[in-house]
Amino acid sequence: MLSAEKLTKTYPGRPPAHALRGVTAAVSAGEIVGVVGESGSGKSTLARIWAGLDDATGGAATLHQRPVADWLARDRLGFHRRVQYVFQDPVESLNPRLAIREQLATPLRLLRGLPPADARDAVGELLAQVGLKAEHADRHPHAFSGGQAQRIAIARALAARPEVVICDEAVSALDVSVQADILDLLRELRASHGLAYLFITHDLAVAAEFCQRLIVLKSGEIVEQGAANTVLANPQTDYTRTLRDSVFSL
Repeated sequence: MLSAEKLTKTYPGRPPAHALRGVTAAVSAGEIVGVVGESGSGKSTLARIWAGLDDATGGAATLHQRPVADWLARDRLGFHRRVQYVFQDPVESLNPRLAIREQLATPLRLLRGLPPADARDAVGELLAQVGLKAEHADRHPHAFSGGQAQRIAIARALAARPEVVICDEAVSALDVSVQADILDLLRELRASHGLAYLFITHDLAVAAEFCQRLIVLKSGEIVEQGAANTVLANPQTDYTRTLRDSVFSL
């Protein structure tokens, strides 16, 4: 569904910063793919290019074998109906000036084409899917905990009825108990909606719990990828082994 072929991203400077160096990877329908690595390894850059939020310097990023750039030029709404993004900081990703009802109704109108009245009525259904109540729709973001705000951000992504949701450190800002609740919610939504996830994380314990397949990035290059249990049980590189041991040896 999503693919990258020899993807590169270079930021100008002296010397230039190479965020991605020839990355080739893919996400299939219904799959949970984790991208792990230390800070600065290129995880979020890969996610942002696949989400159409940043441009690649070279190579190709595609959705259904069609370049992301072509989607954005010819059918931007169609692209965003299929690919949605959940950011790391749930509160910062919401507009503090707007009630939740309006923030969820907007993608229902723009991406699903619902009339305004129908979109406002559908907000309660979206909130119920993420374990919140209809009465939450008339509150503003500051009234919610981090876990509740992330549920709202997930509901906003679901409004488009996407095929893939890109989660960029989506649980790293949350307490451990809240992380578990959000991961359970994401699993339930995958089962009920047939979603695929690209799951960006620096936390291998979370990746081991949630992901089916792992891509390990170091300095913008893939050093290892494969089934999550295989990669973590028998890492083939010293870098992956170091990442794993920093968590599982505690």
